[in-house]
Amino acid sequence: MIFLFIASFSVFADAPLATTNVDIVDTEVILSVDYDQFNEDQDTIVVTSNTFILKNNNAEEVKVVLEATGMPTDYTSESKEVIIPPLSDTSNGEKSVTLIINVPHDKDAGKESIGNVVIKGANNGELDSVTLSQETKSMLSLDNFKVEYIDEDGDQESDSFGESDESFELEKKVKPFTEMTFRFKVENLLDNNYDVDIENILLTIETDDDFFDSDFEEEYEFDDLSADSKEEFEVTFIINEDAEAGDFTIDLTLEGEDEEGSEYKIERELTFDIEKAKEDLRIMETETTPEEVTLCSKDFSFKVALRNFGYKDEKFASLSIFNEELGIDENVETFKIDRHGDDDLWENDFVFSLKNAKAKTYDLDVTTYVDKDEPVDFERVKLEIGKCKVEDKKVVAEEESKTEVITSTLDINENDDESEEDEEELVDDIKTTNEDKEVNTALTSSTIIETIEDSYSQEDFLIGIILVAIVMMLAIIIMFFVVLLRK
Repeated sequence: MIFLFIASFSVFADAPLATTNVDIVDTEVILSVDYDQFNEDQDTIVVTSNTFILKNNNAEEVKVVLEATGMPTDYTSESKEVIIPPLSDTSNGEKSVTLIINVPHDKDAGKESIGNVVIKGANNGELDSVTLSQETKSMLSLDNFKVEYIDEDGDQESDSFGESDESFELEKKVKPFTEMTFRFKVENLLDNNYDVDIENILLTIETDDDFFDSDFEEEYEFDDLSADSKEEFEVTFIINEDAEAGDFTIDLTLEGEDEEGSEYKIERELTFDIEKAKEDLRIMETETTPEEVTLCSKDFSFKVALRNFGYKDEKFASLSIFNEELGIDENVETFKIDRHGDDDLWENDFVFSLKNAKAKTYDLDVTTYVDKDEPVDFERVKLEIGKCKVEDKKVVAEEESKTEVITSTLDINENDDESEEDEEELVDDIKTTNEDKEVNTALTSSTIIETIEDSYSQEDFLIGIILVAIVMMLAIIIMFFVVLLRK
C-alpha cells in the first residue's frame, strides 16, 4: 500500500525546475496585432503570439517559467509555467507554446521589436531568450490599383493589380508622350465600433527626372477617411515629350496617420518600357490667329506644329489641311524632319481666305504623312467663325445743342432688308475701315451715326403729365360742386 501510494504520488508530482539544457528553438516570437479588434471602451487588446517551441535536452521532464520582459509602457503579460517532456527514445523533448500579451494602440504599421521572451528555471535563472516583435497590420488599404495607358501600337490598355501586389509590371510597352492614369481605392480598415479617422493621407509618385514634365506634382493630398469608409482616387499625367525609350520604374507611396498617432505606409513599384515607333510624326499644336475668327476679317492665320517621335529620320514627310466648304485644300509635300531627340520639330503658318465663309463651326482635317502618302497622325480641329458686329462708340454732343447720340449696332449677317450684294459691300467697307484705323479713332464715312434732337427731356414729359392730371382732378371737383348746387 505504501509503495503504491509513493509511486502514484511520483507520477503526479510537479516536475523539477530546470537548471540547464533548455532552449527556445525559434529565433523570434511575433505578435500579429490588428487594431480593428479595438472598441471605444478598450485601452488594450489581448493578443496571442505565434506558436514557438521550447526544447528540453535533459533525460527527465523539467518545468520552466515563460515571461515577456523589456516591453514598453502599457504592455502587460503574466508569466507562464510550462512542463517540457524529457529527451528520450519516445520523446523529442519539445513543447509548443504561445504567450498572451495585452497590447495598446501605440505602434505604427509594420514590424518592430518590443522586448524579449525569456525562459527561467531554478533560482529564477535565465536559460534562454529571443526577441519579441510586434507586427502591426496597416489600417490604411490601397486596393484595386489600375493603370490606363497607350501602348506602342496606339491602343488604349488597362492593367489591374491586387492589394497584395507590392511590385507589378505593365503587360505592354508604352508609347512616348502619351497620357497615363492611375486609379485606386483607399480604405480605412478600422471598425465603426472604434470610430477612428485616418488623417493626413498623402500619395507620392516618384521616378526618373526626365519622365514627368517640369510642372508635374509628385505629391497629392486626400481628405480624411472615417472608420470603415473607402474612397476612389485618380491621378492623370502625360509622359514628358523628351522622355527617352527604355525601362522606367515609378515608386508610389501612400501614407496616413490615425487619430491615435499610429502611422501607416504602403509602397508599390510599377515598372514598364517606353518604346518608340519607327514612324511617329505627330501633330503637337494647332492655333488660329486671331484667336476668335469672325467675318470682319478677310482671312485668318492657321499655325501647325509637328514633332517626330519616331527613331527614324523622315526625309519625305508631308502635311495636308482640308475643308471642302471653305475651299481649303492645303498640301505641304516632302519636307525633312529628323528623328526624335535631334532636329525633330517642324512648324508653319498658313493663311486661309474667308471669302466663302458663313458664321458657323467648321472641321479642319489635319493629317501628317511619311514616305509622301502614308498617313500617321490625324486631328480634326474645330474652327468657329463668328458673325461680324461693329458697335459704335457713344459721342457726347455739346450741352447747348442737347443732342444725344444713340449707339447703333450693325449686324450684317442678320439684316433681312439688305440684299446679299449690298451686304457684301458693307462688309468690305467695314474691313477697309478696320484696316486703316482703330474703332476708337475719329469717325469715318463708314461709321453710322444716328442723331435725334429732343425738344423736351423725359423730366419735361413727366411734369406735363402731372399738370394734366391735376387739371383734370380740379375739373371733376368743380363739376361735382355744380351738381350739388343745382340740387
